[in-house]
Amino acid sequence: GLSTAGEPERADPLEARVEVVLGIVVHGALEDLAQTGLPEDLPEYLTAAAPRWQAMASEHDLAADDVERVVAITAAQISAVLQHEDGRRLLKPAPDASSELALTAAVDGGVQNLVIDRTFTDPDTGERWVVDFKTAIPRDGTNQDAFIGTEVSRYRPQLERYGRVASALYGQPVRLALYFTALPRLVELEPSGG
Repeated sequence: GLSTAGEPERADPLEARVEVVLGIVVHGALEDLAQTGLPEDLPEYLTAAAPRWQAMASEHDLAADDVERVVAITAAQISAVLQHEDGRRLLKPAPDASSELALTAAVDGGVQNLVIDRTFTDPDTGERWVVDFKTAIPRDGTNQDAFIGTEVSRYRPQLERYGRVASALYGQPVRLALYFTALPRLVELEPSGG
């Protein structure tokens, strides 16, 4: 390939594309689970779902071994999520839960299309959760809290926008969170004084 001397090692376009496709496949898998309910038998589910994930990953012009890698990482992340209490709670079918909820909203004087990965009402508190799934994997040697801090600051403006729209739409108090499927970990955003 072309030499990329002086480029930060992060900017490997292939790696970036693998990450994008991973995001697409994992989001698709999570949406399926939220719609169909959680599997009783995890190994059986992973085996059954793999061809679907492979088909999704294959649509994106990746080399065969990168497709395999995406499918393997998807299986690892979904498996971790399904064994994680918060993960299961997020995906549990509920009457007013939605996945990949597409909204068109007037935001700051313009019209924006938003897609909320997962939203549902907490039955105990009546609060509406707005959750964004993140499939990013911390680089080797990255401190997990530092990684989470960076991701939270990167996505906070977007999530707060979703929160304002959801709050107007549902008329409920809103809680915002990122769910990191690679960790797996649910990270609620502290309200930013504003």
